[in-house]
Amino acid sequence: MTSYPSQQSPELKPGYGLAVTSLTIGILCLIILGFLFSIVGIVCGVLSLKTEGRDVGIAGLVACIIATIYRVIQTLMIHGMLSL
Repeated sequence: MTSYPSQQSPELKPGYGLAVTSLTIGILCLIILGFLFSIVGIVCGVLSLKTEGRDVGIAGLVACIIATIYRVIQTLMIHGMLSL
């Protein structure tokens, strides 16, 4: 009988889930998703700031904030409240 060495998967540190979620939502909001999803991404980014995933959380937070500002300006332009 052949015994195989156990393959260990890399351990994810606490907080990386929220950080990766924030970054993923931020990227998707810049491309296709709307305003409400970017708010969820901002919340996930803020919650991940006190964990091990701080760097990824900051990147997600920045992407979500940029997406939120973009969507607000886009909405104001569509409704004629802002002209550039």
